[in-house]
Amino acid sequence: MRDFILLALFFLTSCGSGDRLQFRNPGNASITLNSVCINAQPGKVLSYYLLSSSVNHYKKPIATEDNIKKTYPDTCISTSLQSDAKYTLIYILDNDKYRLEFSVDRQGKISSGGR
Repeated sequence: MRDFILLALFFLTSCGSGDRLQFRNPGNASITLNSVCINAQPGKVLSYYLLSSSVNHYKKPIATEDNIKKTYPDTCISTSLQSDAKYTLIYILDNDKYRLEFSVDRQGKISSGGR
């Protein structure tokens, strides 16, 4: 019984939360149907981002870059967002990890929140 409880605790603490815990700071971006621009103060360095979507069940990123050094105003991601979909953007800005979830409804209106 003790082994079962330890195994259950292991799965509860290690599975399912994924990057949600690591990227817990609320993100901030200006979003249009053609681009997602991460709002950053001048001098802050964007070193990583990953944009994923419910269209493909968040399995394959729509856009991602790693080991970059982009600064404002070069923090925009060119993309074509689809309507009736939810999106998640995670990014690292000056070594702080951020998450932004948003959705696009059937009429193309963008709203915060997702998943």
